[in-house]
Amino acid sequence: MPLPVMDRDERAVHRGVLYGSSMGGDVAMAFLEQWPERVTVLILSTTSANADTSEGR
Repeated sequence: MPLPVMDRDERAVHRGVLYGSSMGGDVAMAFLEQWPERVTVLILSTTSANADTSEGR
């Protein structure tokens, strides 16, 4: 059974803690860049602060 799609404001979550591990850290940092006012704390685990170089990929 698929979950219902809800607008983020229906949940009344306007700020929160964001956690990203490995590639999820890249996603979390991209989210933070786009919506910094929605993140109170950013937690990164086993990820790097910089995007991978072409050699690293």
